[in-house]
Amino acid sequence: MEGVANQNGAHLFTGYQNKRGNWMEQMRGSLMVVATVIASVTFQIAINPPGGVWQENTDSAQGCPKNETCNAGTSVLAASEKLKYEAFILLCTISFSASSTIILLLISGLEIASRAVKMGSAHKSNNLARVRS
Repeated sequence: MEGVANQNGAHLFTGYQNKRGNWMEQMRGSLMVVATVIASVTFQIAINPPGGVWQENTDSAQGCPKNETCNAGTSVLAASEKLKYEAFILLCTISFSASSTIILLLISGLEIASRAVKMGSAHKSNNLARVRS
C-alpha cells in the first residue's frame, strides 16, 4: 500500500506543477493584455490631451492666458494649468514606457518564473519522493 501512496502522492505533486506551469502561461497572456491596454490608453492621451487642443492660433481675447499666444495644436490644458499638465504628461510617459518595456520583454520570450524557483520546486519534489518511500 505504501508504494501506491507514494505514486499517488508524486502524481498529485506533478499534477500541481503542471497546473502551475499552465498558470504561468495564463499570467503571461493576461499581463500582455493589460500592458497593451495601458500602452494604448496612454498613447491616446498624448495624442488627444484632456481639454483638447487649440484649433487655431489664439490670443487672450479668445480664451488664451493674458499676454500669451496659444499656437494651433497645443494643449488647452497646458495653457491654463501648466504644472498639472506637465505632471500628467510625465506620468503618462512613465506608464507608456513601462508597459512598452513589458510588452517587449514578453514578446522576446523572457520567462516569468526564474530558473532558481523551478530548480527549487524540482528539488522539493525529489525530497518529497524520498521521504515518502
